[in-house]
Amino acid sequence: MTLPYRQSKGFTLLEVLISLAILTIALGAIVQTTGNSTNNLTHLVNKSFAHWVALNKATELQIEEQWPTAGNQSGEYEMANRAWHWQVKISETNDINVRKMEISVSEENHKESPLISLIGFLGKPSPKEKSASQ
Repeated sequence: MTLPYRQSKGFTLLEVLISLAILTIALGAIVQTTGNSTNNLTHLVNKSFAHWVALNKATELQIEEQWPTAGNQSGEYEMANRAWHWQVKISETNDINVRKMEISVSEENHKESPLISLIGFLGKPSPKEKSASQ
């Protein structure tokens, strides 16, 4: 006597293994994409802070009453509870009343590779007029 054929209602072992393999590949891609996004976000935040440091230094040079001499300057600047290393290169231009400034900013522990470089120009300050009361 033969038993009547019953239709199975579950998954076979092969189907389960294939679905687990697909799930593993998909999750691996998601984890890698998330890690890359986090690294990119961190890099963009660092570049934004470095840009602000460069803009602050450029503003300081523009509002100073002194005409900077050609040469290099460097220093440290603190922003967002972190130390940033800046370097300014002042150079002559064809116009005697204009100097070129190149500002590079890097993280404190990576001084050799700047995150941002900013180039601008400085105009020679006007001589101050003496007031009539003097």
